[in-house]
Formats: sequence, C-alpha cells, structure tokens
Amino acid sequence: MSTAIRPSSPRVGSVWPLAVRAGAWASVLSATVLLGHGRWRLHSQWALINAPSQWVHGSKALHQRRVSWRYSALGALIHHVSSLWWAWVFAHLLNEWRARPTARVAPCLAVGVTALAWWVDTRLVPRRLAPGFDRLAGRWGLACVYGAFAAGLARGASPPRPRRTG
Repeated sequence: MSTAIRPSSPRVGSVWPLAVRAGAWASVLSATVLLGHGRWRLHSQWALINAPSQWVHGSKALHQRRVSWRYSALGALIHHVSSLWWAWVFAHLLNEWRARPTARVAPCLAVGVTALAWWVDTRLVPRRLAPGFDRLAGRWGLACVYGAFAAGLARGASPPRPRRTG
C-alpha cells in the first residue's frame, strides 16, 4: 500500500476567473493589433477583424473591408471566444504549475500556449476553421498579433492591482 501524498487536483471552476481575465486581455490586445495592422497593410482597419467570420460566410469574408454586423461583429465574437478558449488552456496549465514550487512561469507559459495556438490555427485545422487573418496579415502581422496575444495572457495572469483610495 502506497503512502505517497497526492496533490489535490485544482477544481475546473477555479480556473475560470483567471481564464476570463487573461482571455479578455489577450483578445483586446490582439484585436487592437489586428485593427492597426489591417489599416496599415490593407488600408482597412476592419479587414482582419472580419476575416474570422469565414467560419460562417466562407472565403467571401476575406474580401470584406468595411465594418458590418454580418462580418465585423461575428469576426470579433469568434476572435473573442477563441481567445477565451486558449486562455482557459493557459489558466488550467498555469494552475497546475502553481501547485509546484516554481519561479514565475506565466510569461513563458503564455508564449508556449500562444505558439500552440498559432500552430493549431495555421497548420492543424482546415482552412475554413483557421482565423482567416492568417491569410491576409503576412508573417510580420501574424507575429505581432500572436505576440500581443501572448502579452495579453501574461498580463491577465498577474494579480489585479489594488485600487488606491483618496
């Protein structure tokens, strides 16, 4: 009979506050880069935000340059939900790492999860389920978008700053 102490597994629900915070940061920062890079590269700040709506509208979404409910709102929603998904993976892994005595691993883990997200988004899934902006942004643009995403995950993992009173 083994008497080894087994660390308690973190509850699935306990990662959600971190996942939502990190996902929101990652989504907002990467969407900001998408807007800016789209304006610079394609002369349309909405083109890269519209691209993820290809999940529903097909390749027609990749040619939309104007803001619209049909493409922009859906593209932003898909981007945000995808960000929350990857943030949940990040939060779950970070929760597991924090159970052991380690140095601050959040930034390194953020880069690792982001690299995994990039690989899945651009190499693993069928083209129709890719983010779409990967076909429009170019290598430099993708590096900036995914870099902002990693920075958002890492920022979201840091504890909230206490508010100063009067």
